[in-house]
Amino acid sequence: MKSRGNLDGLGVTVEQSAVETLRLSDARYRRLFETAQDGILILHAGTGQVVDANPFLKDLLGYSQEEFLGRKLWEIGPFKGEDASKIAFAELQVKDRLRYEHLPLETKDGRRVEVEFISNAYVADDTRLIHCNIRDITERMRVSQALEEANKELAFECREKGRRADELILINEERLGVNLALKTAIKELAFECEEKSKRADELILINAELARSNAELEQFAYVATHDLQEPLRAVASCVQLLRQHYQGRLDARAEEFVTHAVDGTKRMQTLISDLLAYSKISTHAKAFSPVDCEMVLRDSLANLRVAIEESGAGVTQNSLPMVNGDSTQLTQLFQNLISNAIKFCGECSPKIHIGAVLKSGEWHCSVSDNGIGMEPRYFERVFQVFQRLHTRKAYQGTGIGLAICKKVAERHGGRIWVESEFGRGCTFVFTLPEQK
Repeated sequence: MKSRGNLDGLGVTVEQSAVETLRLSDARYRRLFETAQDGILILHAGTGQVVDANPFLKDLLGYSQEEFLGRKLWEIGPFKGEDASKIAFAELQVKDRLRYEHLPLETKDGRRVEVEFISNAYVADDTRLIHCNIRDITERMRVSQALEEANKELAFECREKGRRADELILINEERLGVNLALKTAIKELAFECEEKSKRADELILINAELARSNAELEQFAYVATHDLQEPLRAVASCVQLLRQHYQGRLDARAEEFVTHAVDGTKRMQTLISDLLAYSKISTHAKAFSPVDCEMVLRDSLANLRVAIEESGAGVTQNSLPMVNGDSTQLTQLFQNLISNAIKFCGECSPKIHIGAVLKSGEWHCSVSDNGIGMEPRYFERVFQVFQRLHTRKAYQGTGIGLAICKKVAERHGGRIWVESEFGRGCTFVFTLPEQK
């Protein structure tokens, strides 16, 4: 009996120790629950009702513990009226662990917070519960978004700098006509200011040398063509005198030779005269002054009066502007374009229209005709010196008239081009800066 009493006493002691251990464990859990720096919700897995909520959750969302306890998840302020909450709870019921990395919630005072939501299912006293840990990651998201925006801005700035570097390469390539090797060198120079400055100084010297060389060539062309006129006139006069002196005494073969010599000297005189006119655009240019294009056109038509009457050409025009320029050269420009329109009319009577339209600070002056037109592959070629599209038997000329037009337009700060379809006429357009 004594032995039995000792055993009973020992059993009571073990049971009391287990109860005390459980009490202490529960106290520790409760202390952690109350002091946790994350929001904690305990849900009933069957009904979705809140069994418990810790104080931090109240501080995070602004709702009291009483507003949580006993209510279903989707009836509580941050989740209220959202079908998604019911769907999410259904998922919580079937999974032991669930995590939402980014879950937006609205606080009682209307603020928006981003939380990380982690749930773990467990059983206590034969009841399945769901422990929900709600961590405020609003600041982390703000910092992350700020970093993302900063990275985007940095990437944009890098792209812009890269684009500006590429633009600089293209500009230098167009101006200098550099090859691929020099393009690579320029890209490196873009990042080295000292080297780029040195190269710019070298280019200034090169451009100055080119300008001097061009001036010398133009002066040479003028002198050469001017001095060639006198000996050529002497040759032409001798051939003419030969024909007159021996008229009727030369056989057919000799007469043919004389005719060829006369025609050749005439063509050479015309060619030299045109070359002289081309070189004078630079060597004998006048200073710019206000010019009325109406007067310029009137002078051009007066110079072409005989050709207009003989061809039966009809000439119409719109109002033409005042510009700054060289009136003599602009007269030559209009005259050459109108003369071409008369010459290349084909079998129909020429119909010519002159107009001008102001676009983006420059006048687009045009001379349109109803002539034979040309194919697009010749659009650039026609403005080159001595480039002819037809034989001399078909159309007279030296192939220098449009080259003169191009040089005049460029000297006035403009450009010239042609728009045409074969057999449907041409429109020559040249630009002149608007008078300020």
